[in-house]
Amino acid sequence: MTPGVPATSAASTIAPPPEEIVKYRALVQKLQKHQDQGVELPDDIQVDLKDAIAKVAKHNKKTMHQAVNAMDNARQDYDKAVQARAQLHSQWRSFLADSLKLWQGHTASFQTQEAQLTEKIQQAKEAFVVARDIMNASKIEAASMVPVEETNKTVEVSDEEELKDVPMAAAQRIATGLTSLVETMSQLQAQTDELVQEEQRAKRPRVNSSTPADRTEELADGITSSLPSFGGPGGQ
Repeated sequence: MTPGVPATSAASTIAPPPEEIVKYRALVQKLQKHQDQGVELPDDIQVDLKDAIAKVAKHNKKTMHQAVNAMDNARQDYDKAVQARAQLHSQWRSFLADSLKLWQGHTASFQTQEAQLTEKIQQAKEAFVVARDIMNASKIEAASMVPVEETNKTVEVSDEEELKDVPMAAAQRIATGLTSLVETMSQLQAQTDELVQEEQRAKRPRVNSSTPADRTEELADGITSSLPSFGGPGGQ
């Protein structure tokens, strides 16, 4: 049996931003809005704002690092689950192929033996009828040779030795059920073959060999370049 793959949550591995960062973000957004409207910020506010921006950027980088790690963990879990699922399908394809061959053999064997035994039953019934008719004819002939004083006795032809009818419908239902089973297994095998082939075609090699730290730096650089610039003291 293939072991189950535990589900993971990327969100549960990333801590929410502290209240201080939330406030800094709100402050930056408000001041950015004022700057876009042409409002010149005092020098002391610009200094405080640069400090707030640095803290937000540092927290963002930490959050991105956690997110990248969570993405990698989720991707690994995903790949493991996909691989385990593909392995399960491959195992079932082999199982169905072996089972199909087995039940094809069982079905053919049952049908062959059933036909042979049915023929033997019919031959035995015919032989029985012939033998019974001969026996009855012999009785009649023997009765004709008895003394005259006994000729008034009735000669009984025996019908007691009759063969019981053999139920044929049940065997036919078994043969039909076996044929249906083989057809169903054949369809399942074809569907499983198609599924495994689709999974094999869907496989794509990974070309990204960068580490989580590298990707975090790339994201951080992109975010930093997009942060608002308020200029130095005394200027925009």
